[in-house]
Amino acid sequence: MTKRKDGVAGIDDGALKKRITIEKSDGRPWSELPMDLLGDISRKLNLVDHLAFGGVCRSWRMSALASESDVIASQPPLVVLPSISADNVLSLYNIFEENTYQIELPTFASKDCCGLSSGYLVFQDRKGQDELWLINPIKRHELKFPTPPTNISHATITSPTTPSDSSFVALSKDFVHLLFYRPSDDKWTIYKTPEPK
Repeated sequence: MTKRKDGVAGIDDGALKKRITIEKSDGRPWSELPMDLLGDISRKLNLVDHLAFGGVCRSWRMSALASESDVIASQPPLVVLPSISADNVLSLYNIFEENTYQIELPTFASKDCCGLSSGYLVFQDRKGQDELWLINPIKRHELKFPTPPTNISHATITSPTTPSDSSFVALSKDFVHLLFYRPSDDKWTIYKTPEPK
């Protein structure tokens, strides 16, 4: 302790430096929290906070990845809203919390959304000339399937665990054909739907 000229007691620089050093050395760094505690914390977060939690450091990211399927499965349904003003922005609306989350994706201006399956949005080129594009807007994982022989109305993938190994099932825009594609196939298989009796 030192006394200033005005008679008020204060802390000298040496004591202040020592105190700051002691305070900094107390406890463990946040990155060294136990994994089970991190897992408990990350499972209680909403989707946006969970994604931010995973960006803090390596140990927090590992914890977030380990609990990711539980967190995503516990989320309420989100309504997908395309943006009118931007070609690469997709809005996800939480109907229970009345919150809207905006996600930037590679441009899909010339594409129509024709399905949602296992967390993946299915997009097809409006002219039907490009391959089908699947993207998980949360994980930002993309998959591509060959161009179908006809425009499709609705589409889904068959396996929620490994989408890249999944088969693809689609209904043509005219509702006359069912289309199937498996990774082992070199082209789409088309079946004509039966005529109503």
